[in-house]
Amino acid sequence: MLIDPLKSGLVFLPMHFSRNALLHTIPAADPELTSRSGLKYFLEIQVPPYPNAASFEALSESEGREVPVDTSGVAVYEGAAFRYNTINGKIDGLLTCPPPTKGQSAISVTVTQTTPFRLRERVQGGTPAVNTDTTGAVKYAIKAGLDNKDFEAWGEQFFNLYQADARQFLTWLPNDRLVSRAQEEYLSFVLNFTPLPAEVRLRAWVTYNDGTEPTVSTKMTVARPPLLSIIQCPAGAAVLDIPTNAKYYEVWLTDENDLRLSEVRRYWLDAMPTLAERHITYLNSLGGWDTLRLTGLGNERLSVRQTLAERDLNTSTVPELIVISSEGDRSLTVSTGNFRQDAATHVQCLQELLLSPVRYLHTPKGFESLRLTTNQLDYGSDERRVEARTMTFEMGETTANFSRMAPSPPQPTRPTRWRGLNLRYILDEFGKRTGEVIFAQLEKVYIDTEELYKPVTRKPNTPGDPDYIEPIVSGSITVGETPYPNAAISRVGTFNRSNCGVGYIGGPVTIVIAAGKYGGESPGDADALAEAEYAALNTQAYADANGSCTANSTPFAFRVDNNATDSGGSVAGIVAIAGSGADIVPNTSPGGEQTSPQTYAPGTYTIQCRVAYPSGSPKKAGVLRILSKNRSIAFSNNGLFLFENVVINSSDHPLTVTVENA
Repeated sequence: MLIDPLKSGLVFLPMHFSRNALLHTIPAADPELTSRSGLKYFLEIQVPPYPNAASFEALSESEGREVPVDTSGVAVYEGAAFRYNTINGKIDGLLTCPPPTKGQSAISVTVTQTTPFRLRERVQGGTPAVNTDTTGAVKYAIKAGLDNKDFEAWGEQFFNLYQADARQFLTWLPNDRLVSRAQEEYLSFVLNFTPLPAEVRLRAWVTYNDGTEPTVSTKMTVARPPLLSIIQCPAGAAVLDIPTNAKYYEVWLTDENDLRLSEVRRYWLDAMPTLAERHITYLNSLGGWDTLRLTGLGNERLSVRQTLAERDLNTSTVPELIVISSEGDRSLTVSTGNFRQDAATHVQCLQELLLSPVRYLHTPKGFESLRLTTNQLDYGSDERRVEARTMTFEMGETTANFSRMAPSPPQPTRPTRWRGLNLRYILDEFGKRTGEVIFAQLEKVYIDTEELYKPVTRKPNTPGDPDYIEPIVSGSITVGETPYPNAAISRVGTFNRSNCGVGYIGGPVTIVIAAGKYGGESPGDADALAEAEYAALNTQAYADANGSCTANSTPFAFRVDNNATDSGGSVAGIVAIAGSGADIVPNTSPGGEQTSPQTYAPGTYTIQCRVAYPSGSPKKAGVLRILSKNRSIAFSNNGLFLFENVVINSSDHPLTVTVENA
């Protein structure tokens, strides 16, 4: 097997989709306030001032009010809800998805497509006066989105749970795609995990038509990509130098030890001739760049608009009409051609092309912007037929002239260079300092005078950029130090061991993350990494490997804790656990507690709770709860109330039914 083994032990960080609506609720102020009038809730969004900065600054603050509390029945204090981001909103509007360059031949690294952010909550007003101020843990956003139906289910766990298993490139296009040798393909992958690789490699496995032994090789690399960066790889056959006798090739990403980080994508080389071939590259919903190969016939058209005016010749003849402006718009109507492989899925994925905010047509002079004028797509049909679709685009800008020039050669310009701005620490895979610093940004200056280039131009200093400035070793830094280490986590997981032997009951495992394992350059960074590791370990598989197995043969007892109280002239109920003959737990009055005199073997039981009120008094409604089983029953009258099919183990001793006021 020539495909590299998958790297294990990665901890994936959760990320928020900035192209979907993001909501946050500030919890309600103290329910015991004597007056809630004038309560105000404020939500502030904090973001770094530039990519990879270690500090945060306020982006915006919104003011809200809490949902009114209905006190006529069960009082619910919902707090204040904020929709703090939508597509093109406060966070999404900060982020950009740089397109690939025409003929890109190296891996590029993007840091403007993701960002950390924090939410600061403030509550003021009410009686007695409230004045709280809380800044939450660091969160992460990516300029990407899901369909609303999928966002409901996966929005909060796509990047840390789904991606931990799928290792998916940022695309929804099907695998095993048919491509031409000249077709430019691009794959994007987000590094939202720790430990970070010191190097990312694009690897390729080539299978040949003539029976030649398959080969695997590293095609390109990039060193020291930062956390949350997007790796953008050219993956076309030409740029990867795939031999002409290849049948198909497969690509994936690995770390410096050739342990695989990503899924494997396969491309079949299409040797069938076509009457026409065009390529469109467009931004997809996940923030990657997909390429659509169009093999159908197309038609380019120029539509001209002219503005006329009359010119008076001071004669008795009719005034002369002259053209004072003539402008044209060019359009392209083209067929996709028949999809010969996985046609139904490819047609479904055309929805991405229609929804995409950015599209480029590949031309000899580079990328030409396209605006889609087709506004409908039939993407699902019960008919079994050959699939193709025709679409119309507006091309480029409005033009007033015509020419037929070849692509221009480089033009002489005043020499410039890029100088570094804003030094930051280089961090290791656990967020701790390595002893090196690097410029976070670059700014363009004229070489002869060192004056700023006009207009002022800045960009992130990222690996893979041709102007990248390498890190600098600093002797003043202690390797491994960090200003903000994580706090220790010692927390019981939510899964019980499920593979214990007969006669034993599985218990949870206590997940421990040592204090100081992670570091960060701002408060909360390291704690976010530690919480992500806890979430990665809090699985059924980890509990099965490390959870406890306890003998499940020790008898248990039943217990009633009646915490209900009389109030407002109404009396609370008396509760017992009834048995087939005598009561298991006798009548227990409000404020009392009793335990069954007998014990019982572990097993599955139906628990019969009998409620009785004193006669002649108003009845106080109550709730029966078995807290350890997350079961409850409300009551407001005399009666027998059943908890059915309750699994009771030795560790539940005593199995307690708690009585509370409703």
